[in-house]
Amino acid sequence: MFDRKTILLVYREPKVRNVLRQKLKANYDLLFAEDGVQAVRVHESHADRIATMVIELRLPKLNGRAVTQWVHHILPDLPVIISGSVIDPDVKELLENPSVRFIRKPLRLSELKQLLHETVGRQAAADSGS
Repeated sequence: MFDRKTILLVYREPKVRNVLRQKLKANYDLLFAEDGVQAVRVHESHADRIATMVIELRLPKLNGRAVTQWVHHILPDLPVIISGSVIDPDVKELLENPSVRFIRKPLRLSELKQLLHETVGRQAAADSGS
């Protein structure tokens, strides 16, 4: 019923989650997780609503790479934006999937908004084509 898209944001720092909540809530419905295990649980509960995931690479309990691989095992085309300091070989492997994008930390809000616009738009086009 809603045109708004849901974004799952996975960041360990409450300060970052709060800033993202304030800056993105006008355009998206937001779900949050603070570690990889919580991200999996949130995704399992809301998979039918999530249009894109933004996930920090270095997370407690289960890292962003593992969560991304888990999600793509279930939903290979779900757009994921990985946030990290460097593109190491593990990240390069993930980026071979066209659904995965990378954003360098520290986050620049304008860059994140642009990536969200691109990935959510691509997901909406894929959903309407099926």
